[in-house]
Amino acid sequence: MATGTAAVKRGRPPNVERRRVIAATATRVFADRGYHGATMREIADACGMGETLLYRYFARKELLRDAVVERAIAQVDIATEAIGAATRRGLDARDFLVTASRIVLHHIDAEIEWFVAWVAGLPLTDEQRAALHAGNERLFQRIATYPPLRRACRDSYAATRTMCGAIRAMIMWQNRLSFEPISTELRELYLDELVEIVLNGAAERGALDRPVRVARR
Repeated sequence: MATGTAAVKRGRPPNVERRRVIAATATRVFADRGYHGATMREIADACGMGETLLYRYFARKELLRDAVVERAIAQVDIATEAIGAATRRGLDARDFLVTASRIVLHHIDAEIEWFVAWVAGLPLTDEQRAALHAGNERLFQRIATYPPLRRACRDSYAATRTMCGAIRAMIMWQNRLSFEPISTELRELYLDELVEIVLNGAAERGALDRPVRVARR
């Protein structure tokens, strides 16, 4: 029994942290080269290890792809947990949405290489697509079901998706054009304006709407 166990461990080193680092590096290589264009040798070089050692951790590129997807889902869950912590702070609708928007922006910014690889056509199984969708839905629902936001908006879910989509579009567009990261001050201004637009567009009349009043002559 002991011999068989040792044989299994010899083929797949039980180094969880190293596997995470490899998955993060592979995400970057897939973003730069595309999944089909990237080779295991390129990924090994980027990891600073030999190709033979990489194969000890991931015997096939498909298994490495699986680790990349698992990592992406885990990062979404971390962002969702951070938003969950914000729901316990007793914030009003606007302050909560500002806080949630900052968390979403930080998540997308930190994981831009994943989003690039994903948009570029990373081949996913049906199960992986479903898991990614479920992870994103958990994040959306954590924001949209915040009671003050639900009271302020006719459709807090639509407001949430609008906000998250606008943030992702900004980061993706900036990345596509190879812009330098915009300053913290400009990002804060963008998020503040985005929150105002989302709330005013989704608010019930008499709650957060700000109708323009035209003075009569």
